[in-house]
Parts: sequence; structure tokens; C-alpha cells
Amino acid sequence: MLATPRPRSAFSNAQIAAYFYSPCRDQYGEPVPEYFRCRCGKVRKQTSRNGFTNLMQHVRSEHPTFQGEMLAATTAQTGSVAHYACRTAMNRFGWLEWIVKANLLLMFCENAFARRYTSLEPISVENLRALLEGVNQRG
Repeated sequence: MLATPRPRSAFSNAQIAAYFYSPCRDQYGEPVPEYFRCRCGKVRKQTSRNGFTNLMQHVRSEHPTFQGEMLAATTAQTGSVAHYACRTAMNRFGWLEWIVKANLLLMFCENAFARRYTSLEPISVENLRALLEGVNQRG
């Protein structure tokens, strides 16, 4: 039995950590290395060798609606413009970029293996062809 992959986030782990956490400070106002305080007040230790594992574990368990919260936030707060581009447009661009840059046939988007190993939502050859024609007319 195959496990379903986790849906791809609109934000990177670094952006999520920067949005939810700030460095802990000592009594002199100096940052304390490796310790970060979440917006909810929880303090987590994060070493450079762990990446964002500890911080993301807390966000996923204690703030399950973090993506919606970040999408509602301003670009300056999140460090991302993802909420300005709709998911459909980002999906279409992903397929176009992949096929054009890898010099693949248009029918690649309907290949079962391609769909299995990507987080992009399925798209048909007809839709992809229409998108390419639209880009070609505008470009």
C-alpha cells in the first residue's frame, strides 16, 4: 500500500519559520543562539544541523491552519508572493516550465509516471496546448 504524499506547501520551511518564530533574547537584549520563540509563546531549540525540523514539527502540530494564516498575511510578513498567484496559475506554470525547459513532448503531462512523481495537479494535453498558444500570442 502506498502512502499518499503530503501536499506541497505554498511556503518554504524557512519562510514558515521566519513568520512564526523570532530569536529568544537574554536579559541584555542579545539573541540567544539556537533558541526561538513561536508567536504562541512556545520556545524551541533549533540547531543548524537539524534544519527546520523542530520548528516545523511544532508549527504543524500546534498551528494546523498555518498555511491559511500565512496566505492571509502580507508579503512583508511572509516573504512570499505566493498568495498573489492563484494555485491554478502556479500549477499551469509548473507544467509549462517543466515541459519547455526539459524539452519534453506535450503528452508527457498525461504520462502516469510523470503524474505519480510530481506534486503538480494533472493537466490535459489540450489545456497545455492552449496555454502554450496563449503564451506564444502574447510573447
